[in-house]
Amino acid sequence: MVVGEKRTRTLLFVIDTTNSMINDIDAINYAFEKSISIVRVIQEKYPDLLFLINVLEFYEEAEWQMPFPGVIDHYEWHNLSVYGVSSDFAKICKELNERLSDDVFMRDSNDSAIILLVDSPLDGNYNEELEKLTGEPRFRQAIKKTIVYGEYLRDTDLNALEKFSGGKMNATPRKLKELCKQILGAVTEAALFGLNLDEGFIMQLLNKEKEECDRKYPIKVFRVER
Repeated sequence: MVVGEKRTRTLLFVIDTTNSMINDIDAINYAFEKSISIVRVIQEKYPDLLFLINVLEFYEEAEWQMPFPGVIDHYEWHNLSVYGVSSDFAKICKELNERLSDDVFMRDSNDSAIILLVDSPLDGNYNEELEKLTGEPRFRQAIKKTIVYGEYLRDTDLNALEKFSGGKMNATPRKLKELCKQILGAVTEAALFGLNLDEGFIMQLLNKEKEECDRKYPIKVFRVER
């Protein structure tokens, strides 16, 4: 879609907010807020592109933060909290399918990126809804980045996520600095995809943010007292 002289890229963050994230939610909030600051810089460097953002939180329910994706210049990250004990993947697939096929929600944009962060096992009978989602035209065209955090997911979960993402999944170790880096990298890569931009400057900025992640969330070493 073209808004005035701009074309839009809609970034949809789909984030696990089940109780399994309770010790990690601060790092998730930190990393996404940093990621959005990088996307703002990309938009400044690429003025013909307009970034829109929305967040789908999921636990037993799947809820959007806003009725429609918001323009990044006016968007402020709203810190996430944890809620339930399980994630109904069928509801996630259904909600994405309905919204991606909604021209009003998507502002007629076909240029979108979906960044999925998942930790808890996928509950619900999701095969039918996943099949519908993977057949939705905007979903097929979307850039998809999936971050599997930790080692809690089953083989059936990973198989479903491979179908969702169109590629093999790798689990990120349960280290907050690694989680931060994965989020920063996924959002930045999605924002930059297909752009003829001097990526050197963006990579310098990205590396700076990753160094901040290292300082804020160092690897903790626990000493056992004897």
